[in-house]
Amino acid sequence: MSALNPGTEAEIRRVIVIGAGQIGSGLAQACARGGVEVVVVDPDGYARARARERIQGWLHSKAIDREVSCVATLAQAGAADLIVEATPEDRDTKIAVLGGIAGCDDATIIATTTSALPIADLAAATDRPDRFLGMHVFYPVPAMPVVELIPSADTADAVVRSVAALIEGPLGKTTVAAPDRPGFIVNALVIPYVVAAVRLHQETGASASEIDILIRGAVGNPLGPLQLADFMGIDTLRNIAGVLHRADPVGTPRPPALLDDMVASGHLGRKSGQGFYVY
Repeated sequence: MSALNPGTEAEIRRVIVIGAGQIGSGLAQACARGGVEVVVVDPDGYARARARERIQGWLHSKAIDREVSCVATLAQAGAADLIVEATPEDRDTKIAVLGGIAGCDDATIIATTTSALPIADLAAATDRPDRFLGMHVFYPVPAMPVVELIPSADTADAVVRSVAALIEGPLGKTTVAAPDRPGFIVNALVIPYVVAAVRLHQETGASASEIDILIRGAVGNPLGPLQLADFMGIDTLRNIAGVLHRADPVGTPRPPALLDDMVASGHLGRKSGQGFYVY
């Protein structure tokens, strides 16, 4: 199925997003723009303050008169029709967060924004695998027009339709059903391409700008692969590449050591001010 056509399912009117990073705050922006009540949860006070500033500043720039609450705990957030786990791309972190959601209302749907981790694996950490699915949004969330929806074998069809109705209605995006395999569709294709460029840069000495100029000119992509690496975040790239390698060690090479070195040096791309390029 290439697109999900929303049906007459339970309407999602209130959303809780766990994680105040770029993906979580971006998803909150998209919900608020669509008139959906949304609360962001993050135990880190600094992250909450930055997220609130980012969200409210963006809403103000769009002349949208809406407040988004940022709180420290799930208990403070109250009830919701949908809880979205949007923490960093780390399996142990996500499993811990998902395990902590147990006990919410039986009707609540739980989703994860994982970029690559198998949904069935994460669903096992919840108390409701039939009401759990992957909701892979892309950065920057308010601007990107598509979302991968990844049900596991246990996900109820009605849950998929309800989440698709939210995304294709208030959020104004197109949904595409993706298989529950490492990387789903987009990252199963894009990450090996970007990693190949990193490896070529490391092994041949070809500069980032040389690689990107050639790819942009020859293929017509708006960003070269190493520009894309900086855009997505070097740490995120390394983590997703690791997931793909562990799932298929023979067919997917180990991520280049250069990525580890860059993460250790704090060169995470645009978000840190330096990656393959300086910003």
